[in-house]
Amino acid sequence: FQCGVPQVTKANCLNTTEGAITMLVQGGDGPTYTYQWSGPNGYTSTSTITANISMLFPGAYTLTVIDESGVARQCSTVNVGSS
Repeated sequence: FQCGVPQVTKANCLNTTEGAITMLVQGGDGPTYTYQWSGPNGYTSTSTITANISMLFPGAYTLTVIDESGVARQCSTVNVGSS
């Protein structure tokens, strides 16, 4: 499967959780995937519904996707900046 190009919303300041990442995943043994995000300050998020995450502090976030066959792939690290 493939990870698309992420759309990133910046946080307004360094200490705010206004950032967001929208990611599209296609292919592989879907249509159900498990999306596991990790990021700064111990941030983690796991979902089988969407790869999108929000209320993020600025920093680097990494998405690992697992398809229905158990195949895992790490997508590119996504940086949420601040304005």
